[in-house]
Amino acid sequence: MSDDIKFYRKFFDRLTRKSIIWQPYSPFEQMPEDCTQGIRIWDSVIPLLSLCICEWHQPDRVMRQFGCQQPIPNPPMTPAHVHALTLRGKADDDWTTILSLALEHWANRYAYHFAPTPPQVGLSCTFR
Repeated sequence: MSDDIKFYRKFFDRLTRKSIIWQPYSPFEQMPEDCTQGIRIWDSVIPLLSLCICEWHQPDRVMRQFGCQQPIPNPPMTPAHVHALTLRGKADDDWTTILSLALEHWANRYAYHFAPTPPQVGLSCTFR
């Protein structure tokens, strides 16, 4: 283990609650433009598609990052069998047909925002 890793582990181990300022994101006005592209879908529960791969973007599971209270989230939307898929023998498959529901969902991505909750103020009772 390098000396740098030891230094930083010791540094982080010694931090106290008072020495950490929880500020997940800067105000949007201070962020570079390339960091705010796509802001209209940040809170959309939508599929992210790349060729034959479909993974769900589920910001409703991390609502505190958006300043909202976090209710108990729904189960993850990615079915377990998806992680076992391979592309072997599927060179001729039409992925636009296979992923048609996800593509339709993506086409309507601005309609799938999570329902906002009241703002999170301070730490929840489990973190006090």
